[in-house]
Amino acid sequence: MPMEALKFGNYGPPINATAAQRRFVVHEGTHPLDLFVPAINACTIRQPRFIHTDVTRQDSVLLFVDGAVVNENTPDARAGCGVYVQPGTTGISMPLENIPGHARTRNRAELRAAIEALRVRIWPGEGFMRIVIGTHAEYVVNGVCQWIPSWKQRRWKTSRGEAVKNRDLWEMLLTDIEKWEAMGIRVQFYLLKKEWNTKASDCARRGAVRLAMFAYL
Repeated sequence: MPMEALKFGNYGPPINATAAQRRFVVHEGTHPLDLFVPAINACTIRQPRFIHTDVTRQDSVLLFVDGAVVNENTPDARAGCGVYVQPGTTGISMPLENIPGHARTRNRAELRAAIEALRVRIWPGEGFMRIVIGTHAEYVVNGVCQWIPSWKQRRWKTSRGEAVKNRDLWEMLLTDIEKWEAMGIRVQFYLLKKEWNTKASDCARRGAVRLAMFAYL
């Protein structure tokens, strides 16, 4: 459900995060499941999530995401998005929408998966004050946590003066991040090793072949 269609309350003071502060920083080699363990959320309909409780006893949720494409750079290209949030399920698989003027690429699928993860649930309603997007896509993590401020200063141009690709999805993702932050919910991006993200990758591949599968959330 699009965030615009939901009625939110404020969950804390607004967060004015810099791009760098949107990066989830861990010691090199730390496995995500060493920090985020399968546990039950605080929702009325209780479900398992990947949860980390910090020293202030605030809970964070880890959402694994990925994008996949078959026949990339051809007219027959098909891309899919995967989101894995509930341990022990097949996760969420969805095909990447066909938007006129935009080729279906892995990068677009990865961005769209991150957007879907932020929208699929009202995460603070489950007791989470921080949403962590886990992905092995450097394109997504570096874009959010490093490149976007420069792109915006240059009116969405790269350092070479070229138009930023996938601007529509970058702006959509940034808007969703800022909406959560305005309500006091921190959003961070966690760069994973590829082998740590296999569940989301499986979901994305299913989406790429148009086998849309939505696990019970």
